[in-house]
Amino acid sequence: MRAHGAPERRAVAPDAGRRTAGPATAVQRMLGLQRLAGNAAVARALTDERHPHTAGCGDHPAAVQRAVGAVAVVQRAKKKDDWKNARTKAELKAYKQSVDPAVADLADTLHHIVPKSDLKHLAGLLTPAQQQSVVQQVALVAPTAGFPDVASVTAERLQSALANVPANFVIGPRPEQRNDDPGSSGPDLNRRNGITTPRSAELQRVYDFISTHRGAAPGTIPDDELQQQFITPLVEACMRHGPDVGLDHQRAGWSRGIDGKYQRV
Repeated sequence: MRAHGAPERRAVAPDAGRRTAGPATAVQRMLGLQRLAGNAAVARALTDERHPHTAGCGDHPAAVQRAVGAVAVVQRAKKKDDWKNARTKAELKAYKQSVDPAVADLADTLHHIVPKSDLKHLAGLLTPAQQQSVVQQVALVAPTAGFPDVASVTAERLQSALANVPANFVIGPRPEQRNDDPGSSGPDLNRRNGITTPRSAELQRVYDFISTHRGAAPGTIPDDELQQQFITPLVEACMRHGPDVGLDHQRAGWSRGIDGKYQRV
C-alpha cells in the first residue's frame, strides 16, 4: 500500500540482453497511468506530484477514485462533524426522534443563523478581557453551549461555545435540500409574513457588528461597541429562544418548490 498522494512507480522487467531499467521518468509514469486509468487520473496524479496533500492543506477531494485492475474503487472522505458538542448532538437527536416521520426532512439538521465562521473570526479578534466578558454574560443564558470558566477561556474555547449557542440555530432540511440556504455568505434569518422574527432581528445585529469589524486588527474592537452591538443582542436572542435546541415558534414554516427543494415561507 502506498501513501496517499505519492506517485505510483511500477517495476520494469529487463529484456534479454538489456540493462535493468532505472526508475520510470515522469513521462513514462504519465503514459502508464493514462493507459490504466484515463486522463482524469493523469491530471490528478500530476497535481499530487506538484503539490503533495497534507492534513491541513484543504485540497482533499470529497471522493477519490483509484483504479485497481479494470475496476474503479471509490473512496469517500468522511467530513468530521467537529463543531457540535455532546449536548447539542443529543438534543438534536432527541428532537428529530420526536417529530412525525412525514416531516422528518424539516428537522434533519441544524443551520447557524449567524455563520459559525463569522463567530470564530470575531472570537479571534477579542482581547482576553473581552473574551471573559462574553463568557460572563452569554453563558448564563446559553448553559448548554459549553462556555468555559472565565479563568480558563481562550479564543478556541470561546469559538466552540459560540458555535453551540442554541438561539443561533435553525432546525431544517439539509443544505442540499434547500434552495434558499445562504451558507456562509450571510445570516440565515427566520421570517414570518416577510418580517424578520424578533430573535432573528437580534441576531441580525450580531451579524452586522461582525461584518463591520471583519477587517479589524486583533485587540482593536472598542469595549462599548462589543457590549452594545454584540453581547447585548446575543443575550437578548438567547432569552427569546431558551436554552435548548428547538424551533423558533414565532417563525413561519417551509414550502416546497417545483424543483422538490425547500424554502422558507
